Amino acid sequence: MFDFQINKFYMKTNFLGKNLKFLLEKEKRTNVFLSELTKTTKATVGNYVNGENLPKVDFLLIVSDYFGVSCDDLLRVDLSNEETQSNANITQNNKKGHNIVGSHNDIANEQIGKLLSIIEEKDKQISKLIDKLK
Repeated sequence: MFDFQINKFYMKTNFLGKNLKFLLEKEKRTNVFLSELTKTTKATVGNYVNGENLPKVDFLLIVSDYFGVSCDDLLRVDLSNEETQSNANITQNNKKGHNIVGSHNDIANEQIGKLLSIIEEKDKQISKLIDKLK
């Protein structure tokens, strides 16, 4: 459960939309491609690219894996800015051979996945408790 005001502040201070545009243009890909990759709708991807909504974590993980950039950098670093690219570990080729941003730590992703599973389970438990109270 995210506080609405914090959520609005976060949406104004993250680089996700700008980075998605940058990475898609760099790879000559479209929102349709990204929606197929992440199994979401074109409209949903458009909302993320335009900064209108925040994505679920699974979307971030798929995108970060594909483009070889950490979720943190995807959200917090302006990847289109040459000065910040060195801080984001920009490389010429990732392990898939794409001309994109450098790879991230697989162990960290595994740990994130485990944490997300725990959080999702706790969220379901809280939702059930709230439903019972209604």
